[in-house]
Amino acid sequence: EGGRSLQTIMDKTSSEDIGNPPFKDLRLTVLEGITELMSDLENTRIPITRQAPLHIHANEVILTCGHSGTLVEFLKAAIRKNKNNSFE
Repeated sequence: EGGRSLQTIMDKTSSEDIGNPPFKDLRLTVLEGITELMSDLENTRIPITRQAPLHIHANEVILTCGHSGTLVEFLKAAIRKNKNNSFE
């Protein structure tokens, strides 16, 4: 099955084929990939916040669009370095 896309494989199968061993392996591979991606996303906040003091400096105005937990942590990390600054 190497070199073929998931969509190509799924298009050429019937619902009764899904219980066969190749599809059990495919399901396991997809679940492992999703688990790895979720782990990567959960662990991105730490490296991002470590860089905050390098990107935000005193007397700068920071405009953001939207709200996210990562953004809040990034700004808080910058404030910890420059205790005289705040954000609203």
